[in-house]
Amino acid sequence: MLLTIVGTNGPLFVFRKSTETADFLSSHYPQFAKRSLGWQLSVEEVYCLQSRQDSCAEAGPGKAPDFAVSFEAASAVEQYTALRKAYASDCFIYSELTLRHGYKLRHGSSFGASYIGYRDLNEHGECLFFTGPLTALEQVRAVRTAHSVGKEAVMVLVVAEEAGVTLTRLGGGRAAPEVAHRRKIRRKE
Repeated sequence: MLLTIVGTNGPLFVFRKSTETADFLSSHYPQFAKRSLGWQLSVEEVYCLQSRQDSCAEAGPGKAPDFAVSFEAASAVEQYTALRKAYASDCFIYSELTLRHGYKLRHGSSFGASYIGYRDLNEHGECLFFTGPLTALEQVRAVRTAHSVGKEAVMVLVVAEEAGVTLTRLGGGRAAPEVAHRRKIRRKE
């Protein structure tokens, strides 16, 4: 299957839609669908697809990738190149968390995080990913933010392009949702 990028919509990449591409993305990468825009890809998502394509090609003889990404519009290539350079670390982290760690990611900017991590998009997101290194104060903020929305805070550090990323859970375990907080009872006088 060939995923052909035909243009851009702001910072997003528009590809030629077909039943084959929609089925492929729906089954393998449902998190790529934008709620109000449909199937338009961010620079991180395009990089992730290219990384998958490259890893399939490196798997050995006889292991052809099940798809390929190509650019039809020169303006889209220029924009991708510029964004890829500006957000190289984000692209790498997104790809690693998706392909190696199995997370489905959504951008976490509404929580001050880099990403929201899901194992299943039909369930509640399980963690917020914060790109590190983080100072002690930033770690406290990350934990408080994550716990306030019922998620775990995870710091992501790039070790090296070859070695991948390290994930560090911050702040220990979160309280079980069924545990009720006891209120102090004041005596009336």
